[in-house]
Amino acid sequence: MPSVGGLPSVSEILQATGLMQSYRGLAPEHAQRGQALHEAIRLDAEGVLDPTSLHPEILNGYAAYRRFLAETDHVPVASEVEVVDTARGFCGHIDRIGHHGGDSHRALYDWKFSNQPDLKGARYQLAGYALLDGDADVACYVVNLRKDGTYRLHDVTDAESREVFLAALKVYRAREGR
Repeated sequence: MPSVGGLPSVSEILQATGLMQSYRGLAPEHAQRGQALHEAIRLDAEGVLDPTSLHPEILNGYAAYRRFLAETDHVPVASEVEVVDTARGFCGHIDRIGHHGGDSHRALYDWKFSNQPDLKGARYQLAGYALLDGDADVACYVVNLRKDGTYRLHDVTDAESREVFLAALKVYRAREGR
């Protein structure tokens, strides 16, 4: 996510401090596939996706997402949510707020369309999103949508990671002279 109102994003902060993989060197088509899958998931949640319109390169990722929905009884609340914390001075883009498995508690989800996602970086990323969300007890999950049409659900809820993210924010500000 690019900066909003001049504020750095969660991903920018983590990449600048070496706590998350940078995807800047990735071929543009990899980024486009991920963006297209995110858009398909958003449209699906809104009930307006025409699955026949999907590009063949994201069909398996979409199939993995649909399998995740069916097997976890996931209920979306909001998709692709931009959040800004002007007091702390950062912003983020939460892929999904929802719940699953009959649990009525809200959770944050991040879609990763990769066979080997950076789970450590994602743990810090979702910790930043949890801070933006303002719910200290919110559960955080990475949904690894795999290229073979399967998914892996990773619980990355971790209070210590929130402390690490806040430390990264301080380091980022110090490096940027803020």
